[in-house]
Amino acid sequence: MTTVGIVGTGIAGALLGRRLAAAGARVTLYAARGLPPDATAVSGGLTRGFEPDLERCRLAADSVVELRADPELAAAAGYRELGSAYLLATAEPTLDVLVKEVDARLPGSVSVVDPPWSGVPAGAVAVLERHAGHLSPAALRGWALAGLSVEPAPADPLSLAARVDALVLATGRWTPTLLAAAGLPGLGLRTKAIQYALHPARGWTPPVFVDETTGLWVRPAAGDQVLLGVPSTRWDPVTPTPEPELVAAAARAAYDRFGVDVGEPTAVVAAADAYADPPVLALRPAADRVVTFTGGSGGAAKYALAASRLAAAALLRTY
Repeated sequence: MTTVGIVGTGIAGALLGRRLAAAGARVTLYAARGLPPDATAVSGGLTRGFEPDLERCRLAADSVVELRADPELAAAAGYRELGSAYLLATAEPTLDVLVKEVDARLPGSVSVVDPPWSGVPAGAVAVLERHAGHLSPAALRGWALAGLSVEPAPADPLSLAARVDALVLATGRWTPTLLAAAGLPGLGLRTKAIQYALHPARGWTPPVFVDETTGLWVRPAAGDQVLLGVPSTRWDPVTPTPEPELVAAAARAAYDRFGVDVGEPTAVVAAADAYADPPVLALRPAADRVVTFTGGSGGAAKYALAASRLAAAALLRTY
């Protein structure tokens, strides 16, 4: 029986652990204590099939398929199918290929239309999806962890490699630091700040929405609120803290696109995640029997189901 240790209990580590255990591996997860919120805690949970990159598009669409095929999973993850809109600055040559990938998995879900919102740049197009929406990354993590063995991580997590056939560092923003401390290659991983703000909706019922032209992303939230975010440009933050300029930029973008003044936020949530180039949640070998499973750039919740299934199969083939 393959033995696997997984350091990290975010959505990536939890789903990978569940996949491996279901396939018959002996799995132990190791949780760090006393650390600030991880990327799972700050993820907005937008869920759709379309992504502007072929690999992520396939993973995202496959993840939506799994959610829709398993009502128990969808309920556990808090999945709400509200539809989504993705505004592209221009109709890239690969757009037809990406749309066909989604349509092959979710027939009739996706369409490409002229953007119906105000102030949209000339040449922009909108990708609409019926089978899309949002989920709770924290709830999905909790579902995945149920029944798995979780222990405190030691001070030197890489020392666990001597106990198992494979050690997986699903450690998000802490991965570059762990690799550097062990004298291992950085694998092109860097840490970047991510955040969102909760605002009172004031009667506004927005779509699940991503706007490439401004970086804005939006989704409805509980308590008559909305989540708004735009990307940070702050790399390698020591301790992620809210960036007021991002809150203001997201509010301006929402006003420009939808004509809604969301007012002051009720809460701002800040964290960080490991970014890879290209940004995708995937296995990356780091040393003998040591691999990382991160690099999803703060947006992996939408395709973590499919990514974890592929990663589990690859680990079981290799070890």
